[in-house]
This record gives sequence, structure tokens and C-alpha cells, in this order.
Amino acid sequence: MGQRHLGFVLVTFVLIGCKKEPKTTITHHGAFQLTLPAGWSSSEAAEPTFDHFTATPPDGDGMCSFTFTDATGEMFPEQYEANFRKSAMKGFGASSAEPDSLEIAGTRFGGVHFKGHPPGAGVVGVLAKLAGEASVETYGGAIGSTYVGVMLGTFEVTEDKKAVLEGCRSIARSLKVVGDARVVPTHSPPRR
Repeated sequence: MGQRHLGFVLVTFVLIGCKKEPKTTITHHGAFQLTLPAGWSSSEAAEPTFDHFTATPPDGDGMCSFTFTDATGEMFPEQYEANFRKSAMKGFGASSAEPDSLEIAGTRFGGVHFKGHPPGAGVVGVLAKLAGEASVETYGGAIGSTYVGVMLGTFEVTEDKKAVLEGCRSIARSLKVVGDARVVPTHSPPRR
């Protein structure tokens, strides 16, 4: 009888150990922290002028990306947001958008919602076209001396659009400054 209880206890501990928990990750030279919902994965790519961070839902059926760019010029956050928005809309072939905003790291980021078609060429482009029309949200602003762009999206084939968008928004709202990034902004985006 003791052996059966021991087996039950071991199986219980294994199942508890497999429970998916939110995952905290550090990005952009250790300056920012993001918390991903349970089961989400992430990747980071460093480019010459920016860092790109992507979070993916468990089924991979949606997008949630962050772009971190060190502010080296005199561009204001609203200029960065406008450039980020125009670039995203052009990439998705969108001609109109609805204004919106999202609070990220205690700062109100300006943004928009629009519909378009995923960009891409070759195999990636074909797969993107199969996903159907995209519903996209972009937000941009400055945190300390870093410009941050956020893009969230779902596609026609996304089964649970609401869960994907809420997961992405929760990641964006979880953004925290850590390490050396605690710089007071020299300019701040307008409140909306």
C-alpha cells in the first residue's frame, strides 16, 4: 500500500512541475523586462540599428512584436510613432486606420488599428497569404532614451483572436525598465 501512495505522490509532483507558468524575459541589452503568458514563446534578433523581440502564442497563430531603437537623434516620440505606423501600414497595404492608444511602462503610447494583407515573398509570402487578412495594431513611443514600437496582430485563420490580442496586450503592459535604462525621458508622448 505504501508503494501505491508513493507512486501517486510522484505522479502528482511531476504534474505540478509541468504546470505552465508565465515566463519573464529580459531584452534590449538587459534594459527591459517582459512577462509572457503561460505557454507563450519568444525570440530576439539584434539588427544594426534596433533589436526585434517577438512573442508567439502556444499555437503560433498570431503576432506580437517589439522593436527597441536607441534614440540618437532629435526625433520626438510622436514622430517615431508616426514613422512606425506608416511603415507598418505600407507593409500590409493598408490605406486607412482607426486611432488608439495603449499604456506601456506607465506611458501612453499612440497607435492605430488597421486591416491589411501580410507582406512577404517566396515561401514566407505564400504562407502569409494563406493566413488571410490581418487585423493589426501598432503603438509607438519613448521610454527613457529608447524608442519602442509594438505591433500586435491576428489573421483570418486565427482561431481565438481575442485570446491572442489580450495575450499580446498583457505582454506590452508588462514591459518594465530594468538595469541602466532608468533614464528620465527628455520628451514624452502626448496623453490621449
